[in-house]
Amino acid sequence: MFVTGSEGARLLISTDAAVMVSDLDGLNPMHISENEEITRSTKESNGVAYDIRSSLYFWIIEGGQGPLYRYNTSEDTFSNLVPSLDTPISLASDWVGRRLFWVQDGISVADDRQLKTINMDGGNSDIFDEDPRITSIAVDSLNGRIFWITGKVIMARKLSGFSKELCISVESEPLALTLDVEKKYLYWMTFNNEDNTVWLNQLDYTTDGCGTNAVPVELPGSLFVSSSRGVLTYGLGTLYLTTISTSGQSIYVFPADFASFTSIIGDSVKMAFGVIPQADVVRAVCVVSEILQPLPDGLVATGLSNVRAGQLSYAPRLRENESNTSVIVIEWGQSSANIPNSILYEVEYTLTPFRQPAMDPAKTFTTDTFIRLEDQTFFTEVNVTVTPHTLWLESNDSLSVTSVFSSPPSAPGKVMNVKAYVFRPSLENDNDITALIVWDPLDEVDAGGTVSNYSVSISGGSANLELTTMENESYFIVREFSNLNVLSYPLKNNEMYNVQVSAVNNGGTGVSSDSITLSTNDVSPPQELLAVTSGQSFLYGGSGVGATYVAVHPVSVNTISRLMYWYNSTINSILMQSLDGDTISVFLKDTPINVSTMAFEWQGERLYMAGENLTTNLFELWRVPVVYSKNIERVHTILDPVKSLTNLVVDSFRRGRAYWLQENNDGNVSLELLHLGSDVQQQETVNLSNLTVSALTLEPHTGDLWVSNKTNGKILRCPWSSGACEEVVNTDMMVTSITQDESMIYWTNGSVIASVDVAESSTPNVWIPFEDCKIISIHTLSPGQQPQYCK
Repeated sequence: MFVTGSEGARLLISTDAAVMVSDLDGLNPMHISENEEITRSTKESNGVAYDIRSSLYFWIIEGGQGPLYRYNTSEDTFSNLVPSLDTPISLASDWVGRRLFWVQDGISVADDRQLKTINMDGGNSDIFDEDPRITSIAVDSLNGRIFWITGKVIMARKLSGFSKELCISVESEPLALTLDVEKKYLYWMTFNNEDNTVWLNQLDYTTDGCGTNAVPVELPGSLFVSSSRGVLTYGLGTLYLTTISTSGQSIYVFPADFASFTSIIGDSVKMAFGVIPQADVVRAVCVVSEILQPLPDGLVATGLSNVRAGQLSYAPRLRENESNTSVIVIEWGQSSANIPNSILYEVEYTLTPFRQPAMDPAKTFTTDTFIRLEDQTFFTEVNVTVTPHTLWLESNDSLSVTSVFSSPPSAPGKVMNVKAYVFRPSLENDNDITALIVWDPLDEVDAGGTVSNYSVSISGGSANLELTTMENESYFIVREFSNLNVLSYPLKNNEMYNVQVSAVNNGGTGVSSDSITLSTNDVSPPQELLAVTSGQSFLYGGSGVGATYVAVHPVSVNTISRLMYWYNSTINSILMQSLDGDTISVFLKDTPINVSTMAFEWQGERLYMAGENLTTNLFELWRVPVVYSKNIERVHTILDPVKSLTNLVVDSFRRGRAYWLQENNDGNVSLELLHLGSDVQQQETVNLSNLTVSALTLEPHTGDLWVSNKTNGKILRCPWSSGACEEVVNTDMMVTSITQDESMIYWTNGSVIASVDVAESSTPNVWIPFEDCKIISIHTLSPGQQPQYCK
């Protein structure tokens, strides 16, 4: 019991005869009530407590099945708060959390000894801790701590039930302990039977731990009776102590300030209670007064509802200004409770270091609103749950808040394999140049965990540019920029430039790539096509056939990496081969559909494929990332009856569209559009003024479609933003495949390949006809066909 003033101060004493109160000097002892029934109920009391705020006395009865009584002095009534206890010893009260604690010894086996708790109103009885050696307990309500003796160890714990710790180990088993909660001193008493000495010990503590240097004081052993139990109580700067034996009514008084006394002699410190009727043994002592005990800051009244935690003001997150590649600082918002300095935060977290298995879950408690984790690795995933508790009560799960985030990455590594492709001069001005810069994207390890964006430096000639990609795209197209609302091209014809690329993330800027030279001298794209037949594929450059390949229709080409993909229906797999090599490898085994058309989307490095699912007989669209083909996913299912799908093209930039030709069961062919970027991917039929489309290609520069009219052989350009198509060239043939490279348009009717430069002429240039095979599709191979996407 903690008192703060001497007004009405008195001793509350538990004896084998009754519970008594007396003056602080031991005079004028009396029963706590004149009610004889209440007095009889206090016989053989073994522990006592008093709650000043509610004027309630509590006591427990020695022996098996003894009750826990409550006496209301203002009403002069008492009741069994707990009718039956198993050999209770040592009673203490928590005046803030409005709870009682006692040790229940048990009558069957020693392992039954428990530290139990109950609300002062009789609710929420629970086991607080278990240990076969628990004896004496002491409660610090102000700082939310409870201490108890177990063998030669003093344990400590938050009153909320968290953060159990070994406070101190001692040589001799303590008989009793008490607290000065104002100065945060722990006192305990030991009795040495060998040399008949009694020791008082003092140790400082905090809300989170115990000190290490105990201060001992030896007392005259002749004053005490040898015993395994004792009584020790602090009050108003004074220690009251005695040992419990079969006979003994003496309570000894000492100053709590150990430095103030040098020797203690005989009866000068002894208080005799011989006037207590029929009392032989003093079993417990408390110092009580009429002055209310202090409450923590923010509390204006008592009651369990006032000491509960509240919601966090914001969820756990990374404290970015203090976190780095080796330190993770997790912070969260303060609890909304009115007692901010008395909130205990339970922090459970699991760390998953970058590309490593998750570590074992960890838990810690703190009164701060952050924790600091040292010796970590970069880009570690943090899964953390914070639950606020008060020092006195545990909260329920409804207050828990979970967050997942990553620690900062390290600075990225060096960018490799930078290449530059020059487009022809723009159609408006022969001196203006567009260039495509590409490089190998850093994998997550080399990227330090992640890449925010890439920085492209271009110097020399008439340019000095520092460019930034959109997010982590591994390419940049240098074309016209706006300067004072005037579009101008920074790159010019017949100049030399140095190009370097570096990766950027939150950890900093990585090492720049090796410098490469970008030359714009005499730029023109090579007229080189890949022609695909039902039996083989071959390169064709207008002057004749070049290299041949075993790839057959359907085929798609990555023109940056010069890789072609094709579907082999015999083994139901997609194969892959470099245009500049002979090695063939399996890209995807056991495709989920019978592939009829494919399109490579190089910005996302994904291969799209469409065809019939032989299990459901429905046509589906799938996509496969080239870096990890096992992550294949279905994009869309066509529910309407369909005979075939052909001419798949994909533009996955901001427009996010896929087009294909769809032959329906009625024999009609429709041009279909799927919006890839929408949450609900919606298919729609594109109406091109009643045109019957036989082939199509996508102009990446603008997103416009180039389509051939099956009826009259004309090729038209259809802007993606409107349905108005413009005739470009009359081929005078039934076009079956089209491909496009800047202003060059190529087409075939299966027998010949023809082209036209729409920027210069509308007269087709017919290449050498083919007599031995039928061409199914043609594909331009110049990187110039990639999108000139304006940043």
